[in-house]
Amino acid sequence: MSWKDLNLAYKFSVGFGSVIVLLVVLGICSVFGIGGIVQDAGEVIEGNKLRGDFVQKIVDHLNWANKVNSLLTDKNINTLDVQTDPHKCGFGKWYYSDARDKAEELVPSIGPMLVGIEDAHDKLHGSAVSIKDKYQPVDPELGSFLREKELDHLNWMNKVLKELMNPLVEKISVQGNPHKCGLGKWLYSAEVKKHSREDPEFGRLVNAILTPHAELHETVEGLNKLLAGGDREEAQDYYSIHAEKAAEKTLAEMDALIKWHNGKLKSLAEALEIYATQTVPALTKVQTVLDEVRATVANNIMTDEQMLEQAEQTKGLIIILSVVAAIAGIFMAWLIAGGILGPLRKSVHFVEQVSTGDLSATVDMHRKDELGKLADGMRNMVGNLKDVVTSVNSATENVASGSEELSASAESLSQGATEQAAAIEEIASSMEQMESNIKQSTENARQTESVAEKAHGQAEQTGEAVGEAV
Repeated sequence: MSWKDLNLAYKFSVGFGSVIVLLVVLGICSVFGIGGIVQDAGEVIEGNKLRGDFVQKIVDHLNWANKVNSLLTDKNINTLDVQTDPHKCGFGKWYYSDARDKAEELVPSIGPMLVGIEDAHDKLHGSAVSIKDKYQPVDPELGSFLREKELDHLNWMNKVLKELMNPLVEKISVQGNPHKCGLGKWLYSAEVKKHSREDPEFGRLVNAILTPHAELHETVEGLNKLLAGGDREEAQDYYSIHAEKAAEKTLAEMDALIKWHNGKLKSLAEALEIYATQTVPALTKVQTVLDEVRATVANNIMTDEQMLEQAEQTKGLIIILSVVAAIAGIFMAWLIAGGILGPLRKSVHFVEQVSTGDLSATVDMHRKDELGKLADGMRNMVGNLKDVVTSVNSATENVASGSEELSASAESLSQGATEQAAAIEEIASSMEQMESNIKQSTENARQTESVAEKAHGQAEQTGEAVGEAV
């Protein structure tokens, strides 16, 4: 069955149904497409957050290691301010929480990697505990400084001795103020006083240097007094008794401080050894695993670019479906409208021809739908009209023939009417005569009635008389 033979209800159903189906498909694609975009966006957000978390964990551990290193290398830092509990650092809190389970659900392949990081992470934080136990706050440059000052004071003693041996020298030209020599400036500095308060042992050793050091420099004044008095030999003896003894005591106390410092350096060296042999390898292992985890997450999680590309594809699909739906709607509208308006125009033209009296007009439309039925009805109507007109024409001819016969009959009737008029006059005359006779008869009847009444009266009287007689 061709399209034109389908009834209008079916055509409308097909047309609107097709558009509705396309709109439903478009709606479903839009819903699923938008749902996919939302899901992708959620995955991207979670993935970016997870990647960011791992990058932050890498940075956090680098900063953690940098703080440990600063303790060992920066003389201005004397306390270890890092988290030593592997369960309480930022990564540890995440590692031992539900967040790790969610991350492994999102990217299952990182599970084995995270299992392998636990031991290294524990060792990393454990090394900080060992370093903290071994570490002793110390200025690594203090030993060199003290040795340099020992050498300075030996040179100081040598210069004093040379001047005492030179008869031309009348005054010792060395620093006689214990506060102004290089060692004295350090001994009486605010830094040393602060350090002495913080470290009692250091303060005790520094205080042990102060007295012999002051006595050493004060010998310059005694020597100059002896030289000024011209007693060079006594000055030389004074040097041997007082200056050398004070110098020996000063250097001995400085050696004690250097020995104490060496002990501190040894502890520092042990802490550095722990840092090099335990902290650094553990940190490297942790950083390596975290980098691998971050890379794995990046490879398994949709990127922003992929999400945008997917969104563009969904957008393109929706646009295509929208265009197809619009084209389909327009086509179906054109097809249905054309299938209705064309036959209607033919029908209207046919009706206009018939309305002018042209019963020979016809409509060239052969369809099995409602419009075809309408055309068939109009053709049947015109056929019936032709039959009616034929019948009317035949009746008209019959009426014309009857009119001629009636005309002849009318003439005959006219002649008969004249004759009847004469007869009627005669009848009228006769009727007048009859009326006169009737009037006479009526009068006679009246007279007869009067006679009868009189006879009746006489009869009654006779009857009464007979009654009386009896």
